[in-house]
Amino acid sequence: MKDYTVHRFALSLIGAIAFAVAFSTAQAWACGCPCATDADCHDGEVCSLSSGTCVDPGGPCDEDADCGGGQRCNLSTGLCQDPSDECACDEDCDDGLFCNGVESCDIFAGCKAGAVACDDGVACTVDSCDEDADSCATAPSDAACDDSAYCNGAEPRDAQAGCLAGSPVECSAGDDLCGIGACDEETKGCVLVPQNEGIDCGAREGDACVLSSVCAAGSCLVTPLCDAQCERCDPAGCASLCGNPWGNARDDVNSTDALFSLRAAVELEQCNLCICDVDGDGEITATDTLMMLRQIVGLGDLFVCSPSAGPGETTTTTTLPNF
Repeated sequence: MKDYTVHRFALSLIGAIAFAVAFSTAQAWACGCPCATDADCHDGEVCSLSSGTCVDPGGPCDEDADCGGGQRCNLSTGLCQDPSDECACDEDCDDGLFCNGVESCDIFAGCKAGAVACDDGVACTVDSCDEDADSCATAPSDAACDDSAYCNGAEPRDAQAGCLAGSPVECSAGDDLCGIGACDEETKGCVLVPQNEGIDCGAREGDACVLSSVCAAGSCLVTPLCDAQCERCDPAGCASLCGNPWGNARDDVNSTDALFSLRAAVELEQCNLCICDVDGDGEITATDTLMMLRQIVGLGDLFVCSPSAGPGETTTTTTLPNF
């Protein structure tokens, strides 16, 4: 009975010791157990040489010694990271080409391309790299000075001063009170920019035949005093052309007027009603010609012409009739 009791006690003591060891080990792992190599760590942890404890890979670091498992400390991120297998130093990235510049090694991202800066600092030259000569080359170029702006004019090249400013395109030749010329980059030409809209532009100032003149859409818009279809203007004012298609200065009706009226009556000529319809009935007929003939020999009555037919209808001719 006594041996059985001792045996039970021994078994209980052994179990307690095993539990204590297991608990202590688990607690040590959870808190970062001591280590000398990655093999001393569990659950994917690695051994940090700086602290001598197991840590999670990719964790925070200040130097390579904080990392384990072959990782290195990426100072730009402050995290442990696997290095690139492409290179270990700049010499591993050199491709031997002068014009590609000096390649460098990023231990995490791999090789980075280099570049040769061929720039002589002169704007009017084209710079290039000569691989055979292991040097930069330059060549003068007018095109290198072109700023692609039409209105700036062509930029000239000077061997010493480089690119010079061009002479702007001149568009002021047609400038006046109502509009000024301006260079338009889109159309690559000069355009008129209206100004002083509605302002009196004084066109033909002092001319009695001008009723008014104002700036409109960049030009001087002149309104004549007289109806251009039916009247002529002289210093005395507007004179009706009724019965007088040719508008001679004395407004005399002659045989040429009568003949023209007759040709208009048979549709061989065009004549506005306000000129050839001297009887005012709204039509040009032989009766109108007869009235003109009576006027010529001093037997005629007063002409009463119809209103103007308008520019889109019957208009006066500008050619002499054929006899």
